[in-house]
Amino acid sequence: MLNLQPVQEQDILEVELNYVMTPEARVAFTKNRDIRGFALWQGPHIVAIGGVHLMWHGVAEGWFLMGSRGYDIPLLVARYSKRGLDAIIRDNKIRRVQASVSVVDDVAVRFAEWMGFDEEGVMRAYGLDGSDYYRYARVS
Repeated sequence: MLNLQPVQEQDILEVELNYVMTPEARVAFTKNRDIRGFALWQGPHIVAIGGVHLMWHGVAEGWFLMGSRGYDIPLLVARYSKRGLDAIIRDNKIRRVQASVSVVDDVAVRFAEWMGFDEEGVMRAYGLDGSDYYRYARVS
């Protein structure tokens, strides 16, 4: 059974990922007071973390971290993540959530679209390595 909880600082520091996220990047999430998020737990393990960074009234930047164990149950993670994001949008009166998605990450593109985001265009040379990203937005 999965359990959706408000994200805690320790969750971001400890979630096990299938890719490298520097300690500095993890700490940046924890020090930002404008972060609203959820942690999705399966027993004692975090399977995903997601949320938004509030930018100004009604507008936020979305983010999502898939934990290593989340890849075993992707449909459940997607369903619970949608519930978590919907609650954050409602509780914070957000009218627009935008997100950046790598143009080469087909799974992330499908996930963003399934979550109700629409592609707005390509952000050329946006990535740390100069790669292109799509700008997605969910507007209510």
